[in-house]
Amino acid sequence: MKKILLLGAMVLVLQGGGLLGQEGRNPYPYSYTLDKGVGEGIFTGVSLDQVWTATIKSLMLNNCRILFTEKQSGIMSAERRELRPYYYFLSLFFEQAGPDVRVRLSLDWLDKDTGVDRFDTKNAEKEEKNFYDGVAELLYGKVDK
Repeated sequence: MKKILLLGAMVLVLQGGGLLGQEGRNPYPYSYTLDKGVGEGIFTGVSLDQVWTATIKSLMLNNCRILFTEKQSGIMSAERRELRPYYYFLSLFFEQAGPDVRVRLSLDWLDKDTGVDRFDTKNAEKEEKNFYDGVAELLYGKVDK
């Protein structure tokens, strides 16, 4: 009887641990990695055209000016000059990867007055995260986090 109770308790502990491990998951079917101004997002269950369109909408909603697009090559660039005393340039590369779409992002921060590169890791990661989350919200809808 003790063995059965011990085995039952172990099963309950393992199941509870599994449930706790699920709490911090991304509510959207996408993921991204960020590394000092360079990021890669992977969007699942959507087409390249859907991601391309959502990216343009997201950039425009965030006061970015789109400088260049070449959909056939999967290249886009934009800038945001609203931030003071810096502004930034985004370079984006889109790629269909099986059922997923990859979006690689490169972000360059410049001093608004001098044009000198003033990279700010904390703000760069914040802007990258906002970019990927904004595109995901347009693709998958609003999710309460």
